[in-house]
Amino acid sequence: SPPECIRSTAEPYNGKHRGVAGSEGWAVALSILFFLGTASSIVFIRKTFCGKKSGKVNKVSCPQKFVLYSKLYITTLLASALLGMTTGLLVYYWPQDPQFAHCSKSLDLGGIVGNLIIGDVNIARNIHLTLYNPNHRDMNLKETLGALEYKGEQFGTFLVPELTAESRTLMDGVMDVDFTLLEDESLLQMARDYSENDLTLTVRMDIDYKVKGFGGSEAKWVKTIESSDFEETESSDEKDKSSYSRFCKCHGS
Repeated sequence: SPPECIRSTAEPYNGKHRGVAGSEGWAVALSILFFLGTASSIVFIRKTFCGKKSGKVNKVSCPQKFVLYSKLYITTLLASALLGMTTGLLVYYWPQDPQFAHCSKSLDLGGIVGNLIIGDVNIARNIHLTLYNPNHRDMNLKETLGALEYKGEQFGTFLVPELTAESRTLMDGVMDVDFTLLEDESLLQMARDYSENDLTLTVRMDIDYKVKGFGGSEAKWVKTIESSDFEETESSDEKDKSSYSRFCKCHGS
């Protein structure tokens, strides 16, 4: 990717949440729901204390009987408010997996295939990834070894260093890829696929991360790269918008 397409510093990004975790709307809604649900149960209890039973009025008057349960009433009311707030905070801050995007403008797949065919693995290539931290807290990612695969066979690796991603930001990284040779049959098939513009590669990472205030978690990221993604056509601008993630600086919609 050209230098102008690579972020040198973290960039704020307020992306939409796909699920319940981290959503401000869900956090508020569930807080209110839990509070109203518990408060409604208190109203029901009060009516039971002061209402009629089996068609007869309770002998102890409502005010007198209610005073006996005033501590329970107040405690339950406070507990309902606390439960609602706690639920909302958990939903708002609950850890979400980091999101990655492959943002390389070109991988020169022809050059890679050509070098591998002649047995040369000293190929100067890198991969450009963008990381989005969707959480409302900072996230720490452990050092991660990514893999480049063809039909399930690994033929390249790259190292993502340990890093801390600030809350709701995008970060870019460019990692060098170390290549290894595939079996001869796989290499020939790779060359045929490329010649027919039908080459499909897979980028894979197993990620260990930790959101501040929570325990460690694991996530998997898999991205399919097709040779047709980089094909030069008259409608290349439209292809850029459809083929690349909105996280990429130069290819976002």
